[in-house]
Amino acid sequence: LGDYLTTQFKQDLFVIARDRLFTPLGVAPNSLIWRNPRYRLPGRLAVDPGVQVTRRYLSSGIFATPDVLARFGLLYLRQGDWRGQRILPASFVQQVGIPRAAISSLPVRHSEDYFNASSHYGLLWWNNGDGRLAGVPTDAYWAWGYQRDSLVIVIPSLDLVVVRTGGTWRQSSCPSDRADLFCPDYGVLDEFIQPIV
Repeated sequence: LGDYLTTQFKQDLFVIARDRLFTPLGVAPNSLIWRNPRYRLPGRLAVDPGVQVTRRYLSSGIFATPDVLARFGLLYLRQGDWRGQRILPASFVQQVGIPRAAISSLPVRHSEDYFNASSHYGLLWWNNGDGRLAGVPTDAYWAWGYQRDSLVIVIPSLDLVVVRTGGTWRQSSCPSDRADLFCPDYGVLDEFIQPIV
């Protein structure tokens, strides 16, 4: 997705996000780091003949303070509106909390380890649209940081945004020898969200 957006905009996504998102949200330059990709060298993407721009990840490549994450959560809670300024279309934001039929029907390899993940995914966010997390409103959705278990949880019906940053809390369901895997352990997630709700 990052590569597609880069070729469509023909700009570094950091510049676009800074101008259209970070600046309106009041994100200080030193409170967010968007690293360059490590696995695709030389880290630049041809967008036109002879024109290359920096290539960015849209997942697992952004490091942000809890304040920045809370601002993103609040932007989504307010349906894409930030202090009277429309940043995201409300129709886009509404799609994140709805399990997508085209995705939920996809098979999940090792579903016992990945908790049938395709049933809990909307538009770029995980969600509880199918009620998998008992006692948690079905309109709840969250961004879940890879490897570090950072979370931005949005629950519109409770007018609530919760942010968690810090080290991982991974338990035995995740292979201890594969720290590179994303292991969405809903049992652990439930223990975190339930007391908040």
